Amino acid sequence: MARRWFLVFFIVTFSLVSGEPPIYGIKGLNVTVKTQVSERPDSILWKHNRNKVVEYDGNQEYVYGSFDGRVTLDRLSAELIIKELTYEDSGEYELEVYKNNNFQQLLYNVEVIDKVTKPTITCEMSNSSTSNTDGNQATLNCFAESRQPPPLKFEWISNGETVPGPKLEITLGRAYDNEEYKCVVSNPLTNETATFTAKDCYPDKSPSVSVIVILIFLFGICVLAAVLALVFRKKNWCPKAVI
Repeated sequence: MARRWFLVFFIVTFSLVSGEPPIYGIKGLNVTVKTQVSERPDSILWKHNRNKVVEYDGNQEYVYGSFDGRVTLDRLSAELIIKELTYEDSGEYELEVYKNNNFQQLLYNVEVIDKVTKPTITCEMSNSSTSNTDGNQATLNCFAESRQPPPLKFEWISNGETVPGPKLEITLGRAYDNEEYKCVVSNPLTNETATFTAKDCYPDKSPSVSVIVILIFLFGICVLAAVLALVFRKKNWCPKAVI
């Protein structure tokens, strides 16, 4: 009889949130895992990849492993705040709550990612594009480092138009050399931008700083040698005094 009453009053609710998009957090910062818990639970248990993170039994709160000192549990909503995120914090988070003998289980996926780094843009000119003749072609390549998923999103912006992808075909020549191309790199939380001017595709034919320094140094030596030679010659030609 007691078992029958237990089965009547013990209702199990099982909810998977795996169909929801991941919850992203930036490495070194905080992330909040919001829940669908509407009433204050009698007890709360959070797990990460099946290992306990934090537990509240209605009286005491216990924090486990590497999460000690890095998590805050909201006992009203069961929301979890994870601080000073590391890559190892990525994974599946399982929430178990009890309320009036009702059991509810919720699953969440957290991914720790980096901030987008400043992109770099390079230019590859076609074999025939060696001068600034109108109509020459080149390819711009946009690159940004990424150590963690998800893949970065690349977009080119020029003259109000947006083109997706890390590569962009452009036209060179006097009529196009001042065109600016902006590469925007983004992930779900951050983005960075770099700008490139078409004329920067041409090889830099101006003398480098090192060459200029060497030329100045050699010129200085020549001037010094000329001055010393002039002084030496004047000294040798100076007439001797007659006693």
